[in-house]
Amino acid sequence: MTDPNQLINRFDRMIRERDAALLAGVRKQVEHLARTPRDDPTSSAVQAIFTNDGTQPYGSAARTNPDWERAYAAQNWDEATRKIRTPAADMESVEWIRAISLNDQAMLREIADRPHNQAFQRADLAIGVGGAGTGGGLAPVGFAAAVELIISESARLRQLCNIVTGGEFALKIPQQTTKTVAAVHAEAADMATGVTEPVYGSITPEPKKLGALVKFSRELLDDSPLALLNLVTRDIGDAIGTLEDLSILDGTNFTDSLFADLTASADTWVDASETFLTITSKYFELASQFRRNGTWLINEDAAEVITNLGIGTDGRPTMQEFNAEPVAQDRFGSLLGNRLVVFPVGSSGVPANEAVFADLSGYSVYIRENLRAESSRESDFQTDQVALRVSRREDGIISQTARMLRFPAV
Repeated sequence: MTDPNQLINRFDRMIRERDAALLAGVRKQVEHLARTPRDDPTSSAVQAIFTNDGTQPYGSAARTNPDWERAYAAQNWDEATRKIRTPAADMESVEWIRAISLNDQAMLREIADRPHNQAFQRADLAIGVGGAGTGGGLAPVGFAAAVELIISESARLRQLCNIVTGGEFALKIPQQTTKTVAAVHAEAADMATGVTEPVYGSITPEPKKLGALVKFSRELLDDSPLALLNLVTRDIGDAIGTLEDLSILDGTNFTDSLFADLTASADTWVDASETFLTITSKYFELASQFRRNGTWLINEDAAEVITNLGIGTDGRPTMQEFNAEPVAQDRFGSLLGNRLVVFPVGSSGVPANEAVFADLSGYSVYIRENLRAESSRESDFQTDQVALRVSRREDGIISQTARMLRFPAV
């Protein structure tokens, strides 16, 4: 018979061994958690920086989401913005701006080598938009996407024009000077009778560099990196988008602009004296197949006059610059049931006493390359500021004149 004391001693030894193993396991886990954020580049905590959307658990690293990441869920962003404004994308953009500012080439190479940026830049190089055989200067995908979104919001004409993406070699844009007209033909008849054949030519665009310059101090970047990122992307996107609109409208930035190069109609426009009757005659001057997608481009002086035209029988004004009810294109007004876009008067927008009514798919915007960034720092220790320049090359071509009408001054 076994001695009870021996059994008690055996159980005590087993308990001590089990507790020792348990404590050793706990100690090992604590050591791992203490080492993970600083030393282990493959840890879930570090990986979460590049994969977390602000809601994924940080519990595997024994910590919760920081306040600045949790704040993303409370932002009043639309769906398109929410997809690109993630903690991971913003953190990378801040790192990239800091590396650009400090000329930290090692960090710039490390960011460029990340898989999502590699795929983005290789795609650019494959179609030749990365520039001269290298991806140097291309912004990371998160920053570029944020700026592109703001450009598309600021450039009101972009979503109405035909967008052509650049290729590896020089690209010719087709230009149609005579539109196709169909005809009815009898069975086995000559189908060339009665039709109008289109006349096509081509033009090789000469992209211009559209860029914006933002200057800020190194201290501002260190103290307010996320707030500065918001301001920089908004400032650059608004500036490039506004310049793109003005280049399409008037001036010599692009190969063609609507008010400088579009053939004038026989009908004329007078800002101060346009009436419902005169506008109606201009409306019906554009062919019916193009009127459904037509957009009015007028200046602020003409808009002020048209706003005061008589009220219709249904109680609505003839013209309103912004639609009263929310619609998909709430940045556009309405004139005779078609979109209306109002720009400043003069060379910075729509010339005085001129207007356009057009299906703007007849205007092509050729985008040669993606956003490129460069930086410059003051020398001789005079200041501690950084200038960040973001630019892109593009051009504008009138590709189908029959879709567009320009009403010149008297």
